[in-house]
Amino acid sequence: MFKINLKNLTLSSDLDWNVLIKLTEGYSGSDIANVCREASFMQMRRRLLNNNQDIMSLVQITDFKSQLDAPITQEDLSSAINNICKSVSTNDLEKYVNWSNEFKSN
Repeated sequence: MFKINLKNLTLSSDLDWNVLIKLTEGYSGSDIANVCREASFMQMRRRLLNNNQDIMSLVQITDFKSQLDAPITQEDLSSAINNICKSVSTNDLEKYVNWSNEFKSN
């Protein structure tokens, strides 16, 4: 899911997919998509906060596109995971598995 949602973005070489998978255990596909979207905005947020700029002044910078293409890092994804909670609880998943086992066709 990460690779699908991040396929058109520049990624840092420091990504540890195994760590990301462990951190997002129980997340739905939609949850992972939200994490990837959140991580993709991290560079712009950092730039705005570090330079006390508003979005319009940032757009006027000549190398704006290169700043948008800054690679998404492990830190960006980890921060996004901390901000995005999974939408389905472990208890709900257990109920679904039990229901599925009870009513599956043979």
